[in-house]
Amino acid sequence: MSTVNNGPVITKNSLVLNLDASARRSFLPNSIINMDAWTVSSGSVAGYNQNGPTDENQRTATTNPWGDTDVIWGSYPNGSGDADGGWSTNGFNIDRTKLYRFSVWMKRTSSTTGGTAYLGGTAWDASQYLKRTVDSVDEPNPYWYYNNISSFTQNVWYLVVGHLYPYNTTYTGRHPDSGLYNAGSAVKVADIGGNTVGGDFKFSSTSTYAYHRVFHYYCGDNTSRLQFYDPRVDLVDGKEPSITELVNYSPARWRNLASNSINFSISSKPTYSTTAKGLFNFNGSSTFFTSPENSSFNTETFTIECWARTSSVNQNGFFFEKGTVNSQYAIFLENPNIKIRTNTAFSGLADLQFTAASYIQANVWFLVTASYNNGLKSFYINGVLLGTQTVTGGFTTNANGMSIGVYGGQTGGRGYYFNGDIANLRFYNRVLTNAEVSQNYQATKSRFGL
Repeated sequence: MSTVNNGPVITKNSLVLNLDASARRSFLPNSIINMDAWTVSSGSVAGYNQNGPTDENQRTATTNPWGDTDVIWGSYPNGSGDADGGWSTNGFNIDRTKLYRFSVWMKRTSSTTGGTAYLGGTAWDASQYLKRTVDSVDEPNPYWYYNNISSFTQNVWYLVVGHLYPYNTTYTGRHPDSGLYNAGSAVKVADIGGNTVGGDFKFSSTSTYAYHRVFHYYCGDNTSRLQFYDPRVDLVDGKEPSITELVNYSPARWRNLASNSINFSISSKPTYSTTAKGLFNFNGSSTFFTSPENSSFNTETFTIECWARTSSVNQNGFFFEKGTVNSQYAIFLENPNIKIRTNTAFSGLADLQFTAASYIQANVWFLVTASYNNGLKSFYINGVLLGTQTVTGGFTTNANGMSIGVYGGQTGGRGYYFNGDIANLRFYNRVLTNAEVSQNYQATKSRFGL
C-alpha cells in the first residue's frame, strides 16, 4: 500500500486562539454587496442611495442582532408619509441563468408602528423586469416582503430572505429558505408574502443587473423607527453561507476556530477581501479588533504567529498586544524595527528587535512568530529564528484585554495603528519548537504565494 504525503500541517497542540479570515466559521465572506462603506453618518453612502431625505437616513454605532457594536442604518421618518428611510443599491452584474438569495436584518425599535417595511429587487426598467415565479407575470416594482412594521415584535431582529431564480426556471413555488428568521435560530418564523401572490421572483430573459432595495415607507408619524443591517446578495451555488450561518455568525466578530470563546470584536471594521483566500486590510488610522481579558493569555509560556503584509516596512503598527500599551507583551513594527516587547517586574520594558527592512518587504506576505518562555524570548520571520533574548521577572500584568492592529487593549489610549493586511493570528499557550515554527510556515506559505 502506498502512502500519500500531503505535506506539512499546522500544529494544533495547545492552540488556544486561531483566527483565520479564510475560514467561514471564523468570518463569513462578503456577498455581492456589503457594508464596507457604511460609516456613522447620514444619507447616502457609496453603493447605497438613500430612500427619502438625508435626515430620515441615519447610521449609528449600536448593537447588532448578536449584541456586538457595528454600524446600523436607521429610518427616522419626519411624518410626511412618503419615503422614510432605507436604500436602493447601485446596480450590480448578475448571471440570469443563476439563483440568488437576497437578505437583510430588520428591527422595529419604536413602540409606534407607522409605515411599511420592504425588501425588494430591481424595479422600473422594462428590460430588467423581474417576473413572479408563480405565473411568470412581470413585476415592475417587486418586493419579497412588505408589511406594516407592526409585524415585527419591538426590539427583535428579523432576517428577511427572498430568492431570485434563473429566467428559464419552470419552478412556480417559493424557495424553502425564503422567509423570516430570528438571530440564533434557523427555524423560520414567518413566510415572506412579498408580492401580490406571496412568492419569489425570477429574472427576465434580458436581465443583466439587479438592485437590492430596503425601505421604510408611508409612515405618517415622526416616532416610528426601523433599523437595517447586513444586506447581502449571495449566489446560491453551494458555496454561499447557510441560513444557519447567517443567523449565528455576527459580521462584527472574528471568531476563534480553536474554541467558542476568545472571539474578537471588530471595533472599527477593516476592509475584508477574499485575496489570499481571505484577509483584513487595516487602514493605519482607525481600524482594529479587540477581545476581553482572558486568563489563557496571562501565561508566562506562549507563542504568537501572524501572517501579515505591510504597506510600509518603516511604519509604527501593532500586530497584536495583550493589555494596554507597554502593559504586558506585544509584537509590532516600530520604525525601523520589528519586535516583541515584554514588560517584566525586574527588567521593565524589554524589546527583542531586528531591522525590519532586513527581513521583510512592503506588500509581500510574511509570517512573524514570537515566543516567550519564563523570560526567554525568541523571534522568527518565515519560520527562521532571528534571535533570542533573556529577561528577568514575571509579567507586569494588566487585565485590559487584547487588540489586533493597534495598541490600547479593549479600552482607549490607542495608537500605532497597523497599515496593511492580516490574514490570520494564532496563539499557543506553550513555546513551539524551531521545527514546529518552520512546519507552520511550510504548511501555509503557498496560500500567500511563497
